[in-house]
Amino acid sequence: SKKLREEVAFTIEALIRFNKNVFVGQVLMGPTIQALVSMASTSSLKVLCSLIRSIKSPLVDEIESNHEIPNIISFLSSEDLAIQVVGFDCVLEIGYFGRKEAIEAMIR
Repeated sequence: SKKLREEVAFTIEALIRFNKNVFVGQVLMGPTIQALVSMASTSSLKVLCSLIRSIKSPLVDEIESNHEIPNIISFLSSEDLAIQVVGFDCVLEIGYFGRKEAIEAMIR
């Protein structure tokens, strides 16, 4: 269920905050990013923003290589204002921590 997936996302966020060095690899190598984006809820996007803030450029590089940036940008046109706001927060985080390629992907 969606609620269970959101709780798992919060658990992943807590694990990264607890010990980033141990758990970052699991986030970068696994389907976490795609799962968070595909859930398209305010909770999942908040977790994604938090992970971007914690992991920084490596996570932004992974988001860009998985072609998830257009999906994240599409949240800006959501009918749900909360999703628009959190989506905008994610876009700003990507812009702040991303390399040139990630910024160019957002502009396209």
